[in-house]
Amino acid sequence: MSEILSISLPKELVEKLEQIRKDKGYTSRSEVVRDALKLLLSKSEVKEGLVLSTSLILAKSASRKTDQEISNILHEYSEIIIQFNHTHFGDYCVESITCVGDVKEVNNLLSRLRRLKGIIEVRDVKVPLERKNEGEKERITDTLKSPPYNEPC
Repeated sequence: MSEILSISLPKELVEKLEQIRKDKGYTSRSEVVRDALKLLLSKSEVKEGLVLSTSLILAKSASRKTDQEISNILHEYSEIIIQFNHTHFGDYCVESITCVGDVKEVNNLLSRLRRLKGIIEVRDVKVPLERKNEGEKERITDTLKSPPYNEPC
């Protein structure tokens, strides 16, 4: 059973919504909004436990202060960061970070990065590393050593 929900959106957002509807072959705006909401909900489903997280961060490259702040934050979370890459893309810096750790700690890291001046966008994907399997907890990380997971191979 469906419920009707009425929302107000800025004109620019409605135009983008309509463009996505046309480009992706959706039959209605409601269908686009439903898919977007499902995507948002699936991103926020991992609420506890150990996760593998990969994040992409886009920042203005002109800010040395932002670079230093990013570096300081990353050092604070070095026990969960297993990969970090920094590259330049035009006038921007692109940071790629992969973590293995408790989802709350990973979320704290990303939250701190999002608040920095000069950060344009932070996108992340989290994969749970603990699953319930017929009443027992299965840990994908059972084959890994204890933290830190970022030891050289």
